[in-house]
Amino acid sequence: MFASLVPENSEEELYELAGKNKHVAGNVVSSLFHLRDQSCFVFPDLSVRTEGRWRFKMSMYEIVE
Repeated sequence: MFASLVPENSEEELYELAGKNKHVAGNVVSSLFHLRDQSCFVFPDLSVRTEGRWRFKMSMYEIVE
């Protein structure tokens, strides 16, 4: 799962692939974790560095051969 920061009323992703991201702190990628009775994606250190109204857009990818 990949988390992208987007403005509250937009789909435009604010991230930089090269270098340090100035808008988001923490790891924006998570693998699937299997807990007792459920499975989930955990982002324990994900936070926003830039003041404003934002939301995280979550994108799930499946890697197949």
